[in-house]
Amino acid sequence: IFCTLPTDLDPQRMPRYSPGNRRAFATVEEAAAWLDAEIVKLRNPAPKQASHDDPLTLFLQRWYLSHVPFWPARTARAYKGALALWMTVGDLGRVPVGQLTHEVIRGALARISDGRCQRTRAGKIVAEGPSSRRTVAQARTVLAIALGDLVPDVLASNPVRRVKLSREQAPEQPVWDGAEAERFLQQAEQVVPHLALAYRLILRRGLRRGEVLALRWSDIEERRRVLIVDET
Repeated sequence: IFCTLPTDLDPQRMPRYSPGNRRAFATVEEAAAWLDAEIVKLRNPAPKQASHDDPLTLFLQRWYLSHVPFWPARTARAYKGALALWMTVGDLGRVPVGQLTHEVIRGALARISDGRCQRTRAGKIVAEGPSSRRTVAQARTVLAIALGDLVPDVLASNPVRRVKLSREQAPEQPVWDGAEAERFLQQAEQVVPHLALAYRLILRRGLRRGEVLALRWSDIEERRRVLIVDET
C-alpha cells in the first residue's frame, strides 16, 4: 500500500505532493497510523518563537501560516486580504513588532481608509483606492487578533486595542420616487423581461429578494386574487 502526503494543508492552494512524502506499507492499519501521525505534524507545526525585533510582515506571514490549517476557507481568504493591507501600507511592514504603537497603527488605518495603500481581493493585490469602513474595521480586528498572541511574552500590551474607529453616520441612500421607479420597470420589461415581474413585486409590494425567489405558482390564489408570501 502506497501513501503520499501533501506538502502543506493550505486551503487556498491545490495540494502539492513530494516524492519524499511517499511511503509503502504492508497493511492498511500501518498506513492509517502513519497518515494520522503525519497529519498531526502538519496541523501542529513547531511554532517559531516571535521576537521583539521581527518585522511586522515576517510576523504576520508566520502567524497566518501557523493558523490557516484550522480555519474554514472563507475565513482564511478574509484574513489573508486583511493581512495583505498591513503589509502594503507604506513601510509599516518593515517596522519591528516591538516598536508598534497605537499612533503608528492609527496612522496606518487612516492610510488604508483614504486609499494610500494597495487594496486586495481574496488576498491578491488588485489596485489602489479608498477602502470601505467595513474593510478598515476588519483590518483592525485581524491585526488585533494576531498581535494578541504576542501578549505578554513579546508585547506588554496590544497596541491595537487603544485604536478606536470613529462612529460616522452612514450617508443617506438615494430613494426613487414613483416616476423613477416606473421608468425602471418599463426599461426592465424591454431589457430583462424574465426578471421584470420580480422587480415589480420588489418595488410595488416591498418584497425582499429571497421572498421573491421562493415564490411558487401554488402561492397564487387566483379566485381571491391573492399572493401568499410565507417563505424566503
